[in-house]
Amino acid sequence: LERIEQSHNLSPGLRGLAEQLAGLVRIQRGKEESGPELIREGLSIPRPTAALQSDWDLRSANGRLALYHQTKDVSELERAITGFERISERVRQGEEATLAGNVLWNLAEAYACRSDHTQDPADLDAAIATALDSLHPVAADVLLQSGAEHGLLAARKGGERGILVARWAAACDHLEEAVEALEWSRALVLQAASASAGVPELLRARGQRELADAWSGTVSPTPGELDRQLPSSLRRRALEALGYRRHDERRQLFGIPTTEELCDGAAAAGSDALVYLVPGDAENPGVALFLVPGIGSKAFLVPALSGKGSGPLAAYLDAAAARSRYRTEAADRVWEDALGRLCDWAWSGVMGDIREMAVLLRADGSGNEEERDVAPPRIVLVTCGNLGVVPWHAARARDGDRYRYACQDMVVSYAASGSQLLLTLGRERLAIDSAPVLVADPRLSLTHAEREISALRADFYPRARLFGEFYEPPVPPEAPGTPEEVLELLTAAQPLSLLHVASHGSAGPSPAVSALSLAFPGESESWPAGLGGPGALPDAGMLTVTRLLDRPAEHTARRSSGPLVVLSACETDLSTRDHDEALTLATAFVARAARNVVGSRWTTADGASALMMSLFHHFAAVEGLDPAAALRAAQLWMLDPGRQLPSSVRGMTDRDMELPGLDRPALWAAFIHQGHPGPSYGATSVRGVA
Repeated sequence: LERIEQSHNLSPGLRGLAEQLAGLVRIQRGKEESGPELIREGLSIPRPTAALQSDWDLRSANGRLALYHQTKDVSELERAITGFERISERVRQGEEATLAGNVLWNLAEAYACRSDHTQDPADLDAAIATALDSLHPVAADVLLQSGAEHGLLAARKGGERGILVARWAAACDHLEEAVEALEWSRALVLQAASASAGVPELLRARGQRELADAWSGTVSPTPGELDRQLPSSLRRRALEALGYRRHDERRQLFGIPTTEELCDGAAAAGSDALVYLVPGDAENPGVALFLVPGIGSKAFLVPALSGKGSGPLAAYLDAAAARSRYRTEAADRVWEDALGRLCDWAWSGVMGDIREMAVLLRADGSGNEEERDVAPPRIVLVTCGNLGVVPWHAARARDGDRYRYACQDMVVSYAASGSQLLLTLGRERLAIDSAPVLVADPRLSLTHAEREISALRADFYPRARLFGEFYEPPVPPEAPGTPEEVLELLTAAQPLSLLHVASHGSAGPSPAVSALSLAFPGESESWPAGLGGPGALPDAGMLTVTRLLDRPAEHTARRSSGPLVVLSACETDLSTRDHDEALTLATAFVARAARNVVGSRWTTADGASALMMSLFHHFAAVEGLDPAAALRAAQLWMLDPGRQLPSSVRGMTDRDMELPGLDRPALWAAFIHQGHPGPSYGATSVRGVA
């Protein structure tokens, strides 16, 4: 920077650019070093030529806002607002598209700061409206990227913003806006991937055949293609043609459901409440936002969700990271102790109140009073931020000399977002044994996988197709179980009723690379583009979130039914980063095809998991329970001190029941349900039970 400033050989245009860069660097250093004088130096750079006017306006407004944060000088705040308003007006006229998200967000932040001084509700209203406008360009940027991994990078900035806007909106009882903010900040990559697959059809319906053909022509139809090489200019033109801005009457992308639609969806799914859990900041409480069929939306402050009140959550995250890193018995013990304290906190701070609120709200709603008095409440949780790692169904309180867990009082399901919950409602539940596929660990590295799959086939699914590897297969496996073979099962001509995978799973450092460990493609198979051939890449046999989401459009046709996917593997509903994105293997399966998914939030014990999976399938296939209730029934069985094996579970023995500590949350609470959260009205199970 000093060499540029001292150079005497620059043209006027380059010197002007260098001066603007110098000002920008000073402002950025001033922000990072709490140096108001550096910021003032950066702001003192004179106004540039017309060609650099936009950059100067943005630099000036950002500098004024930074200066306000350090000095609390309200006059600087007013000057920042004036600058951002000037740029945002150009944004709303369709100019400065690449700046839209950041400009509108900074203006929203400035309005919120001014509301702290004026206490004028109009300022906070303006902050909320402008912030919501800013989230739409973020979503558009996700769609502009060329794959799930790049989309994730674009989506990260939307997560924290959405949570903050939701808290602003809930504080002034704008609950429709709070839900809108959370829906925008949740699962942006999932929504963008789904929208991307349908873009050509939307364009053709708009008469944009040339754009549609260009979009389709640049997407390789090769199965397993990891990246859509769509030029950003083409994506931008498609977005403009379809409409993506919040107030664009043409908008067809990124539809956000209203609170009324979400309440209706929860009712259709047989749920009593859809509950968003929103973390607070260091000092301020979080929010529980209830959407209740027949009643509407209600918000409640939750002090335990503040940074100050959620110490057990922070301790658990540290212990989980250490357990994953060191993999020792000592780390396991520390982690399990932290898990216990987390379950205590989850009840006393959150789930105890949610249970009471659900019962009260249920009593005020409509429906069959007698049935509501007998059946436990059904709750769907959308958990934001780091709250996504908590096993809320295992929240507990002391009951004499034992614990009582949340799952004993209610049926708890999870959803990445309200939009994803609605996505499952149009998928019919098939008879569970009509077309089942069972996959045993293709790498023969999971001790109980072969036994688990063989027992499920013998006890419940004698006509199931087998994939994977076996030392002693009950019948010859149909295929090795490569990622592409598993993906093809989801779109085969015959609808799949059940996909049960017993293999290793892992939550990657980036959510898009979380994966199931499957078979390596053989020499005769087509390899994903860019991966070379056998041995070229060590993870070619991994079914990653990216490969699930980046299927070409023709491989993601809408179906009227969806399978139950059971991921009997470690960490299949866990992200070690970007928890707010809820981007996991479980949510990716829901986004692509599944009606219901059972996944896990931590590494589990093989023997206990195999036992619990047999019990889950007993309750689903023999007792005819829906998947959410079947998982709960299996967990209640693990908690029952008088437990006995059902007669249908012949693949397990009394020796399996003697495994130590089956009632420990570490052994049963890892598994969660996502997807359609309620009974299947009109559908029948394998035994004919509705």
